[in-house]
Amino acid sequence: MPQPSTEDWLEISNKFETFANFPNCIGAVDGKHIRVIKPTDTGSLYYNYKHYFSIVLIGVCDANYSFVAIDVGAYGKSSDSSIFKESLFYKKLINNSLNIPNPKPISTLNPEPMPYVIVGDEAFGLSENIMRPYGGNNLTMSKKIFNYRLSRARRYIECTFGILSNKWRIFHRPLNVKLDLAQNIIKACCILHNFVRVRDGYRYDDTLTVQGLENVPIENQNVTRGSRTAQASTFTYKTSLIKHQKNVHGIVPALRQPYAQLDQPPAPTDAQPTRQSVIQFAPPSTPQGHIQIAPQIFVPDVPAGGSNMMSDDEICMAAMDEFEKAQDDNTG
Repeated sequence: MPQPSTEDWLEISNKFETFANFPNCIGAVDGKHIRVIKPTDTGSLYYNYKHYFSIVLIGVCDANYSFVAIDVGAYGKSSDSSIFKESLFYKKLINNSLNIPNPKPISTLNPEPMPYVIVGDEAFGLSENIMRPYGGNNLTMSKKIFNYRLSRARRYIECTFGILSNKWRIFHRPLNVKLDLAQNIIKACCILHNFVRVRDGYRYDDTLTVQGLENVPIENQNVTRGSRTAQASTFTYKTSLIKHQKNVHGIVPALRQPYAQLDQPPAPTDAQPTRQSVIQFAPPSTPQGHIQIAPQIFVPDVPAGGSNMMSDDEICMAAMDEFEKAQDDNTG
C-alpha cells in the first residue's frame, strides 16, 4: 500500500476528530486471525489461543474503514504486539520515516504540543506514537472517560475487519491453500476492500436519505426499531412521501377533486361510482424516485356523497404496494 504523505495523515486525523472525538489520531491498529487448514510439518506454530489454526493479519485503518498499512503471514500463536513490533510499518514509525506531522496542541486550554498517535488495545505497548487504554478496573473517572474516548477511535479497526470479512466471504471458512497463496489472497482482499470503500463506500449518515428524495419532509423522525413503533414510523414516512409528491412536484393529480368535476363518463343509473387510483411509474425524464398517481378505474359499488374520494392513507398504501410490486417484477 502507498505510504501516506503528511497531508494524508492530517486528513485522517481530522476525520478521527470529527467522527470519533479523538484528536491527533492518525489510525487504529489491531490484529485478526485468518483461519487456515493446518500447514504440514508446522506443529503448533499456527495454533492460536482461540483453538484453531490461523495466520495473523495486522492492520492499521483510517476513519473511512480503509487500510493504511497491513502485515500478513505471522504465526497464529504469536501475540499482536510482538507481530506489530516486527513489522516494517513499526520500524518506520520508530525511525520517524512515515511523514507523520509534527506535534500540535489538542486544546486551546492546554498549549502544550501533543504527538500524533495510533490507538490500539491493551495488547500493544505504549510509546510516543502508540496510544493504549489505561489498564485495571479501579480507575478514576477521568481515566474511564479517556478509555471511552479511545475505544470510540479504536473500534474503527474492528469494524474494518468486520466489513472485510463480510464483503469477501472466503474468510468465513478456513483457507485450504498453501501459505504463500493464503497470504496473497489476504493482501488482494485488503486492496480490493480499499478500492470498494473509495468507490462506493458510505457512512451511516448516508443511509438516512434516499437519492432523489432528500427533501421529503418527515412528520415524525423518532424511529424505534422493532415492534409497532417502527411500523407506525414507516407508515408516517410513506404518507409524507405521497404528500410531498403531490404538493411540491405537482405530479399527482387532484386526488381530492370530487367526481362531478372530473371529465369522466357518467356512471350507471343503478349505482353511483367511486374512484380508485392506479400507479403509473414515471418515464425516464421524470426525476428518480417520483411516483405518479392518476385516477383511472371507476367501480360502481360505493354510493357518492363524500365516499368518492380516496384518503391520503389509502393513496399511500396503494402507491407503495404497487411501487414495491414493480420493483419485485424488475428484479425478478
